[in-house]
Amino acid sequence: MVNSAYTVYKTNGTPVSNAYNVNDVFDEGASEFTSDPRCQYDAATHTWYATILYLRSDSTSSGLDIAVDTSGDPTRAWGDDSSAILDPSGKSVWGAVEYMPPVSSQTPDGQRNWGTRVLDVPTQ
Repeated sequence: MVNSAYTVYKTNGTPVSNAYNVNDVFDEGASEFTSDPRCQYDAATHTWYATILYLRSDSTSSGLDIAVDTSGDPTRAWGDDSSAILDPSGKSVWGAVEYMPPVSSQTPDGQRNWGTRVLDVPTQ
């Protein structure tokens, strides 16, 4: 990942895909201002983790986006998007985490609905 794009490579350096807009991973618009993406792979869990800083287009807020890919295949759609921003008073950080519940919690028809957790973490 670099500031505006990412490409997936095999371990021998051969590209697996063309370049993608780095904002796609984080569900940010293609023209939103983002910076300093980071990506890490956890081989033990076959999970990719990515983070990026963002600034809203109206410049009213900024924060950190977090994306997780549990498929082990970074060319597939990423999920488990999260974000964190400093509240306007500066007294806490607001965080929102979206996640896919485990297979054990699926409905009888085999569906699983996304879950959302909202956090308010005091800074003082």
